[in-house]
Amino acid sequence: CAAGGPFRAECRFLTKTGEVVWVHGEARLIPDESGQPVLLQGVAFDITETKKAAEIVKSSLREKELLLKEIHHRVKNNLQITSSLLRLQAAKIPDAGVRQLLRESQDRIRSMALVHEMLYRSQDLARVDFPQYVRALVPQLFRSYNPGGRIRYRVEIDEIVFGVDLAVPCGLIINELVANALKHAFPGDRRGEICVRMKLEQDRYRLSVEDDGIGFPAGLDVSQTGTLGLQLVRTLTEQIGGRLQEKTGQGTAFVIDLPRESR
Repeated sequence: CAAGGPFRAECRFLTKTGEVVWVHGEARLIPDESGQPVLLQGVAFDITETKKAAEIVKSSLREKELLLKEIHHRVKNNLQITSSLLRLQAAKIPDAGVRQLLRESQDRIRSMALVHEMLYRSQDLARVDFPQYVRALVPQLFRSYNPGGRIRYRVEIDEIVFGVDLAVPCGLIINELVANALKHAFPGDRRGEICVRMKLEQDRYRLSVEDDGIGFPAGLDVSQTGTLGLQLVRTLTEQIGGRLQEKTGQGTAFVIDLPRESR
């Protein structure tokens, strides 16, 4: 009290009728000519209605958080059911080519389901820890294609957090490019490495998927390839406002620049 104030406090009182009343008080010490405190001057406000309104807002936010959490949970479950149905269907199809197409669809669905699973388990229901997501996605793809340990992978992702609107398309792009490398870059018993990077630069995010495999055939225009996977990569890149570059030679590299201001 030697400082003289002002002092502020919020107090909760219980009336004779059992009602709760909230009071906000402010006070300060009034000194005499010698500087000694002689008087406490203060004012009190009934802030019960303000407190009730704030509690209603907090309760509403909690309800919305629970609802959003339930939505992510149900979306994840529905996607997993769809993936399981495709797996069961693939098991009954004798044609290896058709089975491969169904497996690729499963991988795409799982990459989307993983986003919703992470959001469901996260404290932040709107944003995805992208490094954690990619470190879960890439091993999932390696298990799916089972290269038997002859192909390694590296994940180098800066500390980046994305909303669902960016995490899902970026996850699908990584899914397609890593799957493409696993299928085509290392034929036979060839060994090698796939590296997934995403760097946070001054004015952009730079996503790259690189391999040290056999590369594309000489004379092939990668931008004109008609495979569904690469068509999907190009479409998703345009959707998120990015720019796609392909580099071939000693292996293959796909680089996507995404302007930060668009986020």
